[in-house]
Amino acid sequence: MRIEGYNIVLEVLEGANLEMVIALNDPHLMKYAGRVLQQNHTLETQTEWVSKVNANPNQRYWGIYELSEFAGTIRLDISNSVGLISLWIIRKFQGHGYGVEAINLVTDYAFKYLNLHRVEAGVLPENTASIKAFQKADFVIEATLKERQWSEGKFVDEIILRRLNVL
Repeated sequence: MRIEGYNIVLEVLEGANLEMVIALNDPHLMKYAGRVLQQNHTLETQTEWVSKVNANPNQRYWGIYELSEFAGTIRLDISNSVGLISLWIIRKFQGHGYGVEAINLVTDYAFKYLNLHRVEAGVLPENTASIKAFQKADFVIEATLKERQWSEGKFVDEIILRRLNVL
């Protein structure tokens, strides 16, 4: 499936690529990812992960492309008419609005085609760029969950942002 925006295109990932593996091993990017992603990644482990996600009917996983260049990923996990977005943008593409555009594209898809009632995201408090991106995409901060995620050797808070389907 392909979703086209103004500056980016979302393409369902069919496997991992080298840019993805390099980004997943970037400590700056992965410090916000929680305990599951804080490990060394290879092309093989990421290809296996993408296949597992694609086999699950309650998950959608897209690559984010600026022109034809890989810029990051966005995932939608679905449960009980609620979607959970996970997003990461490669460092050189950060600050250009691609995250906001990807969030809007996936949220619109979730509301229009999956008829979800709510889409949310969990973000670490120090990840101010992600918080701002979700807020620019009309998400609001709903709660702070105390010591919810494991990051850099300790439990840390997680901010929950959400947008409701008002269509």
